[in-house]
Amino acid sequence: MRSLQEIRDIIRATFVANPTIQSSYNLDPTKTFAQQFSNVSLESAIIDVMTFVSWTMENIFQTHKEEVDGILRNKKPHTLRWYRNKALRFRLGQPLIIDTDGYDDTGLTQQDIESLEVVKYASAIEVADGTGVPLVRIKVAGHSAGNLVALGQPTQDAIKSYFDHIKDAGVKLLVSSGQPDYYRASLEIYYDPLVLDSTGISIGYGNEPVREAVTSYLLNLPFNGEFSTTALGDAIQHTVGVVLFGISNSEIKYGSLPWMPTGTRYVPDAGYMKVYSNSHLTINYIPYTFNE
Repeated sequence: MRSLQEIRDIIRATFVANPTIQSSYNLDPTKTFAQQFSNVSLESAIIDVMTFVSWTMENIFQTHKEEVDGILRNKKPHTLRWYRNKALRFRLGQPLIIDTDGYDDTGLTQQDIESLEVVKYASAIEVADGTGVPLVRIKVAGHSAGNLVALGQPTQDAIKSYFDHIKDAGVKLLVSSGQPDYYRASLEIYYDPLVLDSTGISIGYGNEPVREAVTSYLLNLPFNGEFSTTALGDAIQHTVGVVLFGISNSEIKYGSLPWMPTGTRYVPDAGYMKVYSNSHLTINYIPYTFNE
């Protein structure tokens, strides 16, 4: 995308180089426009208007191109992105327009539409069923009081029915919305006694920054994004008052399955994670002695 100055320079150079204009204005072709016209001259004003019109049109065309590219990319069938975006467009309790995959917005405000779109997070992945047959699993979640939440079974059934109407023929689907994958770990924190007390509470602010850092890291993971002990460690290390740290017994649990190690990386089955309870995040605070 060209800047206003780039467009203005081209128009001015073209203006000075035009033989007819040179003859009419008795211009010196070896001199620039700025050397022969004042910035407040009529010619400068006209070129400024032409510059702005050209710049505006280029912006309009660029925006239009991006919008069209986005529409084509998102509407292309047989892609996981298409299924994810369709999940986010689902409206609870509103019928589809017959023989289409869209809704009638007549009489609805934007706020009405947003309240009907109960799927706030979605991801589509390709997996295999118990017999090895490929299927598209669509993970979905809602949002309440600042947290991701599972959608009820009636809502999941409605989403499944919605996809039965719009999906590509022959595609096997599984819609799921479960409780978060629960996380637990043991941390060893060497802290700065000038910043934290022996229980990890901030001396200046009264909160527990390390516990909040872990909670915040899990909460801000992209939906169906990858948990990483390295990234979690970075979040802890950058917490004010932490000098050194160690993570042990990093484990995950989902559904009725037992606790299992997360390993270095882990993608939550439900698409999101949270600490099971405060007691499941054990933090041993040790004052750090600085060597003089």
